[in-house]
Amino acid sequence: MWRLNIYYFFTQNGFNLSRQLLLALLLAVLVIAFLSFCRCLAELVLNQLENRFQNGRFKIWLSIANNLSYFFIVFTGLFLASFCFYVPYKLGQTLDALYTFVLVWTVINFIREMIGNSIRLFLMNKENVSKEAIKTALNFTDVMSLIVLWVIAGIVALQFADYNIQGLLGGLGVASIIVAFSLQSALKDVLAFFSIYIDRSFAVGDYIVFGNIEGTIKEIRLRTTKITALKGNDIIIPNDKLTSGIIENYNRLPRRRVSLSFTVDSDLSSACCRQFLRDLQEALDNEPSFIDKITVKSVVFDVISDQGLIFKIIYNIKGGDYLEHLHFKEEINLLILDILAKNKIKLIEAPVLQGK
Repeated sequence: MWRLNIYYFFTQNGFNLSRQLLLALLLAVLVIAFLSFCRCLAELVLNQLENRFQNGRFKIWLSIANNLSYFFIVFTGLFLASFCFYVPYKLGQTLDALYTFVLVWTVINFIREMIGNSIRLFLMNKENVSKEAIKTALNFTDVMSLIVLWVIAGIVALQFADYNIQGLLGGLGVASIIVAFSLQSALKDVLAFFSIYIDRSFAVGDYIVFGNIEGTIKEIRLRTTKITALKGNDIIIPNDKLTSGIIENYNRLPRRRVSLSFTVDSDLSSACCRQFLRDLQEALDNEPSFIDKITVKSVVFDVISDQGLIFKIIYNIKGGDYLEHLHFKEEINLLILDILAKNKIKLIEAPVLQGK
């Protein structure tokens, strides 16, 4: 209909075939030149902005501009030029359908590039995200966005073709429910993967405790997270279970408060207890490895019990590195043994740690 109306307009205003062809050629050249100029200008501006700010955001729009292919530009110019003269009805329908397909394909590629580059930029700005995790996430989102976009494009195309799509939508609704149930576990894990990087509750290298599992996070993948336990074995946990549970992240502590209690023989005089406390306090204060790392709050004679005399050391450690905490605990235990041996005091119960 549009083609006929435009054709009648030209014929009624004295445009013969040669003029129509000349106008079509002029229109095609102008459209191709204009779109090519817009693409080159966008690439030039976006490249300059990216070189200036270097934050990766303008690369997203640059990749979108690059998707405006010269094939699409030339095809658009020729398609618009075809309105300037008469073409048979069937041929016009074919051209309209072909250009609609090319236009939909271009728009879908625009959206895919925008989604993919946005996710790539988001993940690359996060610390300790492996290249494998980024590649897997991009492949997954690319496939999913491609399926969703083509389904939407197909529905819109059928709607424009006056096709009754109510039955089709009903079938798609049932099919989507079936697919959602079958992929429920996988989708939960994938969504949890993005939730981990959005919430930033933990990252690769953090020492966490999850239920009865504890260890250092080795790798965060699309569906699972790998944790290396203290024994050296790897534990694989689905991301959905990890994000839905209670996690203790010890690397996020600005400082760690630790209380260490131990019991010695009760056959000690008050003078021996005072000497032992002085020696232990002096050893802790003069230990070179503790400087700027450990602050000893108190060394006290805590409790007199039937089992013996209980002493307590309370100290703070800067930072939340769990392995460093275990190292300092080892050093303090060795110092306790040295001072006990120096004062000839018998250990009844080994040091008990409160606060991981």
